Parts: sequence; structure tokens; C-alpha cells
Amino acid sequence: MMSTSDNPHSDSKADEFEHDDRVLFDSIADEYAKKDYAKSSSMVRRYQLFFALRPIIERVFKFETIVEIACGVGASAHYLDGLYEKYIGIDYSEKQIAAARKFNENNPRATFIAANIKSSVLPDVKADLILAVGALHHMTEHEKVFAALGRLAKPGGYFVAIEPHRGNALIQLLRGARIKLDEGYSKRQQYYLAADLRGILKKAGLEEIEIENEGYFSAPFAQVVIQPQFISTPISAILLTLDRFLDKNMPSFLKKLSWNIMARGKFPEGR
Repeated sequence: MMSTSDNPHSDSKADEFEHDDRVLFDSIADEYAKKDYAKSSSMVRRYQLFFALRPIIERVFKFETIVEIACGVGASAHYLDGLYEKYIGIDYSEKQIAAARKFNENNPRATFIAANIKSSVLPDVKADLILAVGALHHMTEHEKVFAALGRLAKPGGYFVAIEPHRGNALIQLLRGARIKLDEGYSKRQQYYLAADLRGILKKAGLEEIEIENEGYFSAPFAQVVIQPQFISTPISAILLTLDRFLDKNMPSFLKKLSWNIMARGKFPEGR
């Protein structure tokens, strides 16, 4: 994302939203990083990532280049270590990028760049996988976002997004309460149904689009670090085991109750 100073010709309301979120994520960078240090949270976050990538990993085995937008602390570089030759994390928050470099200081294959994904200052790479973990619901002007992603992706490269799902009224009520009570929670978020995400990817020209629901009990542990860890970690592990079963066996008509929704697609081969 970018602020008005980055692009004076862009929509002012989009600039305002993006500026506010960037200020927020700068302010919570250290606190946000704790989710991937704490065992109770990191085990769920890792599972969600592999669940989203599962069918692609089964086909590709190892990626040459992964680009992750809105990468935060770059935890995906850690979780996917051994499955790529190069990882590039991009985030518009300079403090998140600083936290990512610290989190991955022993990983020479991971590089981090502070930039708006819609800006012209992007790496000259061709990624075979572009990740967006909890990113799209903070972003404005999706057409511009996917135009930039198309320039970063190889023909036939994969796109994978993990997003909050708005199909469960109770979960939406809890999110609304958190927006009011938690100063570190973005007020600018939007939430998706399967049709919403499918429409975004289809409009962007992606092919072989797949949408999948995920997470019924463990997802809150991915977002909040609960202390003490010696209590929250086994509880998280139990709920994660339950979700592993439900993610495979939940009846179709109940899948709309999930916390998360995953979207997969491919950039066209003949671009």
C-alpha cells in the first residue's frame, strides 16, 4: 500500500485508508511479531499456511522464488524453509520489515523490502508463487494490486491468499467487538465470502481458481498470544487437532461457519 505522498495522483480515500493502516502496523510491529514467536500461536499459523499451500506443494515440491505481499514479520519464510530457493517479503510498514529481518536473520535466502505493492519500486523477479496471508482485506484498489502481482509472477505462477471469512454471524460479532475494544486491531478491514474472493481473482484474470474453508476452533489462537504459554499451548494443540479433522471432514453445508477462507489461482501461461 502507499500513502498520498507516494502517489499524489491516486484516489485520496484509498490513500487515507492505507496511510492509517501503515501507521497502525508500524506502531504494533513488535507486538505483532509475538504471534510467530509464541508456540500457542505459531503452531496454528504454520498449519494454516500449509493447509492453504497443500495441493500446490504436492505438485511443485519446491519453489524457485516466493514473493509474499504484506509479509509482516516474514514468518512464512521460516515456516516454508527448505521449500524454496529464494523468498522475498514485501510490506509497506518499515517497522514490520525491520522485525522481519530480525526474525529471519539466520536465513540467507530471505530478503525483505519496504514498499507499497502498487508502487513502481518493486524487485525485478519472476515468482512461481505469490503469497498473500491476511493481506487482501487490508488493501484498496485490488485491480492495481493484481496488476503489480502479474508483473512479479511467472506465466503459470501460483497465487495463494488466506483471508478472514464472513460467513459466520457469531464470528463477525466477535470481530466487531474486537474492533471497538482493541486499539491494535485495524478499523479498515473487510471480510469475504467465497463468491467475493472468486470474483476478485477472476476479475484479475487468474485461472484454475479454488476456494476452500478452514478453521473452526483454533483460529483465534493464531491471532492472539494468550499467556501463560504452558496453559494456552496444550489447549491450542487440542483445538488444532480438532480442526485438522474438521477441515477434512466438515459437511459442505457447515463449512460456511469457518473462521478463514483460502483462495488459490494461477496466472495465465500465455501472458
